[in-house]
Amino acid sequence: MIALSAGHYPLSPGACWEGRCEHQEAAEWVAQIAGHLGPRRCTIIPPGRLQEKVKAINGQGYVIAVDLHFNSDPEHGGKGCETLYCPGSKHGRRAAEIVHAHIAKLIKPDRGIKPGWYRMDPMQGPDYFLRYTNCVSLIIEPEFIHNGKKIDAVRKDACKAIADGLTEYHNLYFGKSFDG
Repeated sequence: MIALSAGHYPLSPGACWEGRCEHQEAAEWVAQIAGHLGPRRCTIIPPGRLQEKVKAINGQGYVIAVDLHFNSDPEHGGKGCETLYCPGSKHGRRAAEIVHAHIAKLIKPDRGIKPGWYRMDPMQGPDYFLRYTNCVSLIIEPEFIHNGKKIDAVRKDACKAIADGLTEYHNLYFGKSFDG
């Protein structure tokens, strides 16, 4: 099973630009990804604080967890997709490579896969979600929130691509297809 989470939560919606906020956009993407995977393959984690989400994921038998976010840039010039994994996690890195390869075909520029340090600073240690989730975990950032037209244009295909990447990783590492 795959755990899907929309980054942030309604009371703390993350980055916003011209009426579009990160949490609401991520929730729409998570719902579409879940639609492609189906209820036997995934669970959407309810919105809440990060610690609540991690607690909901841990101990439930998930093999991979995804927290979907949208990047922000105070200069509003950033663009492109990236996928973060827990620093030092061989399986996390492999999952990031597989899932990101599917997304990067659709969303340019490809910002690559990266170890997910808190605030991208190795001195602060790994991001909470990546560090404390018991299963393989990823943070997927498909685009910057200020690129609303691009987000709208790629949403349908990118959500399918993410679902395909998660399915590929699951089938490769857990030896059985979701389909049988």
